[in-house]
Amino acid sequence: MKRLITLATVLAGLTLSSDAFAHSSSHSHGSEHGHSSHQRPEQARYGSIRVVNPLPMAVLVELEDGRTRRVEARQETIFTGVPVRDWDVAIRRTSGELLERVDLRVQPDRTTTTVVKPPELGLVVIDNNSSRALTVYVNGRSKGSVGAYDRMTLQLGPSSVRVDLVDEGGRADILVRSEELTVDLFKTARLTQGSQAVANACHARPR
Repeated sequence: MKRLITLATVLAGLTLSSDAFAHSSSHSHGSEHGHSSHQRPEQARYGSIRVVNPLPMAVLVELEDGRTRRVEARQETIFTGVPVRDWDVAIRRTSGELLERVDLRVQPDRTTTTVVKPPELGLVVIDNNSSRALTVYVNGRSKGSVGAYDRMTLQLGPSSVRVDLVDEGGRADILVRSEELTVDLFKTARLTQGSQAVANACHARPR
């Protein structure tokens, strides 16, 4: 009888241990399943910006993070690895003049595209490679003075204009130069006063 009681007690203990293990295993599995159900896939943090240049001239594209690219005429470029947020993109002529600023929203794993718009004004560049300041007149209206060995850049509507360079530093005004220039939206019109040798030396100076 004593041996039977002992055997029964052992069997009962094994049954309790088995039930406890099964409960613990079930609880552990449920916890893992519940934890994994709350995990979310990591969202992409980067997208791309595509710039299309349909113009017959090259442009410079600048991003806020300092990345700058030259996009040739009728070409395009893509900036990859751009953080997801709103971006201010500057489009400039290769000489530095601003053409437009574009606000773009970069989205995860997507490419945001912008197309460069045609400029509304053309450029006239006046290089004064003489030793005297000159007053610049366009169609009879003063546009200010360009200093000795200096440069003036004007933005004008597309047209044909008369540019006069006048020395007003003496007792009498002296017309130094008068030229008819065609202002084009895509090509820079230039007027140089002074020798080319002086011009090269002047433009080589660091500023």
